Amino acid sequence: MDTEALANAVRNGSLPDAELTRLLLCQPLALAICDAPDEGSLRNRLDSICTFLTPDVVALPVLSHQCLTMLHDGDSRPLTASGHRTRPVGLIAMVAAFLARCVLPRLVCLLPGASSGAPSLCANGVAYCLRYASECATDGGRVFRCHVDDSDFTLVLCIGIESGWTGADLLYVKGCHYGRPSTPESSEADCVRHKHKMGVGVLHTGNAYHCVEPLTDGERHSLVSAVMRNDAKWKQTFLSEGEGSLSVRV
Repeated sequence: MDTEALANAVRNGSLPDAELTRLLLCQPLALAICDAPDEGSLRNRLDSICTFLTPDVVALPVLSHQCLTMLHDGDSRPLTASGHRTRPVGLIAMVAAFLARCVLPRLVCLLPGASSGAPSLCANGVAYCLRYASECATDGGRVFRCHVDDSDFTLVLCIGIESGWTGADLLYVKGCHYGRPSTPESSEADCVRHKHKMGVGVLHTGNAYHCVEPLTDGERHSLVSAVMRNDAKWKQTFLSEGEGSLSVRV
């Protein structure tokens, strides 16, 4: 299937999830998700393609080259609107919904607390886009300060742009999980660095302290998906759609 036909099929919702998995995801991840007979086999297959930055942070290839081409050709414009959170639209929104529905629930088995299988997740999550550029303070500058997310699991996926960028690396603090209200300073903490590559995602727990270094040249776009464990009633409605985010069904 060529890229234009794939884009039309995604827009029309004419492909089953199994086919979307094989077309939108890179081959190693697609094979792991589609062919693993049980959670144990899935974990083993995922272990072979991912890199643990800390016990709470894992990087792995997610999107296929064809999916990235489809997004760049069809829907890159909404990501250039501002430095704040941008609600995904068009093909990006459909890919975000697919990731929340079919991919993120399978990946959380990699993180702490999932030794007995993938944890139960709340039915609704959120997705949003972030644009990193030298002239704007992304997400109001919040991402440049060390912080934890308002979710139990977050998947940050680099989706461009093709012209490249310099900077905007992710820094994760090692061995710091429950430091509130004493938030660590990344300049003083022992951190591990992740350099974004298109199509590669970083999955982390909500208590992993992290920040983003300023971007010095070009632009970088990210698609972020966030979900909660279904272990408290308040979590079922905590992540709600806002002006800059999209509600996604998990």
